[in-house]
Amino acid sequence: MSSSEIMLELCRRGDVASAAGDILLERLDQRSRGYTPESDSGYVFGELIDAAIAYLKTADVAAQVTEGRLDDGDAAGLVDEIRGDTWPFDDETFKPRTQRDDLVRAAALVLAELERFDFVAAGGMPKA
Repeated sequence: MSSSEIMLELCRRGDVASAAGDILLERLDQRSRGYTPESDSGYVFGELIDAAIAYLKTADVAAQVTEGRLDDGDAAGLVDEIRGDTWPFDDETFKPRTQRDDLVRAAALVLAELERFDFVAAGGMPKA
């Protein structure tokens, strides 16, 4: 059984804290859609970190709305700015959801960057 399969099973059984389990499940979902360390190895300009930062920023915007410090109209404008200024990929691929979902996605993207880093450090060739 691979480490990913072990972690998935631990998550399913509830043996991993909910937040950590959700992050691992999100990363496994990303991998199932083809976003593997090998495919991510072509991101050499910090794209995965920028994507994580974008989702952290939208999570913060959502928190400000929840706390009443920001209205929905201003929040939409900030999300558009984040899409344009921080999101490193095609605009239509940026899909913020809820504060918690965006925090989970951000953490999974940091995990993806760590996997990409380890892959390259171990001699894996970046994809052009």
